[in-house]
Order: sequence, then C-alpha cells, then structure tokens
Amino acid sequence: MNEMRELIDEQSVERALLALVAVGPLLGLLIGALLAAARRGPMKVLLGRGLALGMLGPLTYLLWRLFSYLVRYAPAPDPRNDYFGLERVDVLLLNCVLFASVGAAVGLAVRKVRARDAKRVGEAPANEVVDVPPAEELGAETPDEAVPPVGNETETQTDPT
Repeated sequence: MNEMRELIDEQSVERALLALVAVGPLLGLLIGALLAAARRGPMKVLLGRGLALGMLGPLTYLLWRLFSYLVRYAPAPDPRNDYFGLERVDVLLLNCVLFASVGAAVGLAVRKVRARDAKRVGEAPANEVVDVPPAEELGAETPDEAVPPVGNETETQTDPT
C-alpha cells in the first residue's frame, strides 16, 4: 500500500509563495496599468497602488519564513535541550504580536489611501459624519418635505378594485 502523505506539505507552500514573490509585483503593476488605461485615474498613482498590492506577496513570504524559523524543530544530543517552537509560549505570543501588528499596519495604510481618495472625489469616508443642512435651508417646512421622493412615489396610485 502507498504511504499516507499530507495533502499540502511545507515544500508545496514554499514553492507557491516563491511564485507569488516573483509574479505578485508584476501582476500588481499590470493591474495598475490596466486600470490607468481604462482612465480611472492617473497612471503614476495606479501603478504605485498596483505595485503596493503586488508587494503583499513578498511580505507574505517573509512572514512565512519568519514563522517557519520560529516554530522549527531543532533536535539536540540531549532531548532536554531540543528546540521545538510550537511548544513555547513566548513564540506563540511573538507570533500573535507580530502578525497582528503587520495586519494592523497594512489595514491602516489601506484606510489612509481610501480616505485620501474619498476627499479627492468629494465623498466622506465611512467613519466621518456628513453635515446635512437643516430642512429650512433646503426650502422645506418639515424634514419630510426636504427628502426627495424615490422611485414612483410621485405618481398617484390608483385603487385596483
């Protein structure tokens, strides 16, 4: 009988991430160029964003290699001196802090870019309150009159019976 093997082994993940390192930045630049060609924004800005997106591949590989190093198994002649990172609480805490910090940094960078884009377009970011003028300034006596009708609400409805 055949020996049972893992579905995804460490070498497969390593090869996939190395491919992502090679292809990610190029793919990001290509996406940025395609968006710029569609005239959705300036070429320099969209190429930069595409490259930033593509650089997530090398960042992922770097974090993978660091994680692999931290949780490695290094046998010693004396079993009491073996290093097995998965058994160590300090390695677990370091991984938690490291990955949470990197995730927060990437999230903050995305948030800043989106907020800057919203200011350029004239929209308010999701976390800001939009000032709405009072109904009197819109020429209405009550707040309900200040809201424009949506859909077919302006037409009179007839009774079907």
